[in-house]
Amino acid sequence: MANEVTWRKVIEKVLSEATGAVHYKDLTEKIIADGLRSNLGATPASTVSAHLTTAIRNEGSDYPFQKIWKRPLHMEEEGRNCSATSSN
Repeated sequence: MANEVTWRKVIEKVLSEATGAVHYKDLTEKIIADGLRSNLGATPASTVSAHLTTAIRNEGSDYPFQKIWKRPLHMEEEGRNCSATSSN
């Protein structure tokens, strides 16, 4: 049986080929669709998110990719609760 490519390597491969920012869920879908990993585990999106968070926290500016959006924006406007998320 061939060795499985690490999550980090497939994450970095997909991100390096992206033309812009990628949400971790979209990143996960691309990894799955391209068959970059055979062993995905029960929650691959959570695994991708954890790998990214850990790498950014531990390596800081030395990590080649950075988080650009932490969470959805929420604002109150004339009594309405409006939400927006970054699509980039």
